[in-house]
Amino acid sequence: MARGSVARRGPTWRYVVDLGPDPATGKRRQAWKGGFRTRQEAEVAMGDAVGAAGRALAGGKEPPTVGAFLEGWLETMRPRLRSTTHAGYEREVERLKRFLGSTQLRR
Repeated sequence: MARGSVARRGPTWRYVVDLGPDPATGKRRQAWKGGFRTRQEAEVAMGDAVGAAGRALAGGKEPPTVGAFLEGWLETMRPRLRSTTHAGYEREVERLKRFLGSTQLRR
């Protein structure tokens, strides 16, 4: 789930929303916007941005399955892992998918 924060920058306010890691590179992604006159304006805009990011991450109406989540996680982690570690994680993910793969994730 996306998270955000509000901060003062000079005479104006801004928000920063953490969008999670980039699936291709695994690097952190953030979106920010500034120029708000008050903290409250920035918080309202941040709430809208966090909601939009959450809907984009969720994709459809059905919650993702444990198997889909684990596959996505494994691909996200690939650039950070050695090949032997990735192969070990891949075996464990396949094992977990046999038992829990079709279970839907919930909050």
